[in-house]
Amino acid sequence: MPDSPAAVALLAANLIFLAVGAWFAATEAARLSRARAFPAGTLAPWRATGAELVFFFVAFVLAFVALPQLGFAAARAVFPDVDLAANPVYAVGFYQPLVAAFVWGAFSGRRVPFGDAFLEKIRAKLADGWNAAGALPALSRLAWRSRENAWAFFGLALLVVFVASALSQCVPAVFPELKDAWARDQILVDNLRSLEHPWALALFVPALVVFTPFVEEVFFRAGLYRFLKAKTGGVPAALLTGLCFALAHDSWAGVLPLAALSCVLCLAYERTGRLAVPVLVHGLFNLNSLLQILADK
Repeated sequence: MPDSPAAVALLAANLIFLAVGAWFAATEAARLSRARAFPAGTLAPWRATGAELVFFFVAFVLAFVALPQLGFAAARAVFPDVDLAANPVYAVGFYQPLVAAFVWGAFSGRRVPFGDAFLEKIRAKLADGWNAAGALPALSRLAWRSRENAWAFFGLALLVVFVASALSQCVPAVFPELKDAWARDQILVDNLRSLEHPWALALFVPALVVFTPFVEEVFFRAGLYRFLKAKTGGVPAALLTGLCFALAHDSWAGVLPLAALSCVLCLAYERTGRLAVPVLVHGLFNLNSLLQILADK
C-alpha cells in the first residue's frame, strides 16, 4: 500500500483514469457492436517513395545512434564522477533535446507527410511569437474535445497496459527459465531509481515527458505505422509497430505492455488524424510512470 500522501494521491488519480479507460473501452465496444464492422480510419497511409525511405532511415540512425553521443559527451563534462556506461540516464537530459531539435528541423518541411499540419501549425505559431501561457488553454481544449479526447485515450492506455502487465507477469510462472530475464527492468528505469544528482533529474523530466514522446511519435506513429499501413492495413500495421516500439525499449517484461501502449497510440492517431493527440497521451503516460518511480524511491 502507498505510504505517503503523494503516493496515495497518485494511486487515486490512476484509479480515476483506469475508470475513464474502462468507460471509453466499453463505449467503443458498444459502438463497434452496433456498427457490426470495424470503422474505417481517418488517417491516410504513407506511400513513401524510395528517396523518402532513405531520408527517413538516415534520420532515424542520426536521431537514435549518432546524436546521443553528443549528449553523452556533455554528460561526461558535467558529471565526471558518473559511470555513464552503467548509468545512461544521466545523459538522456542532454541528448533528447538535441534529438527533438533535429527531428523538428528534419521533418517540419513535410518530407514525411503526417496526415495533418501538426508541425506546420507549431512552426507558424513560433514564427508569430507563440507564448507558453497561450499553449496551455490550447492543450486543454485538445484534451477535452469529444473526438480528440486525449484524457480518454490516456485512461485507455493505463487500462490496457495494466492488463498486459498482469499477463506478462504470468510468463515466468509458465516458463521458469525466463524468470531472470523478466525480473530485469528497463535500464533507464533502474538508473532513475538510483539517480542522485538533482540537476540530472531536472534535465531528465522534460526529456522524458516532452522531448521523448515527440520524437518517438514522429518515428513510430507518423513514420513507421503509416508506412506499414500502406503495405498491410491498419490492424497489422499497429501490431507490427507495437512490436518494434516495445523491442526498442530493452525490457522483456515490458514487451507486451509497451506493445499494448503502442496500439493505443496508433488508435489515437488513427481516430483523430492528429499527431498531437498520441504525443500528448504518450507524454502523460511517461509522466505518470515517472511519478510512480519517484514515489517509490
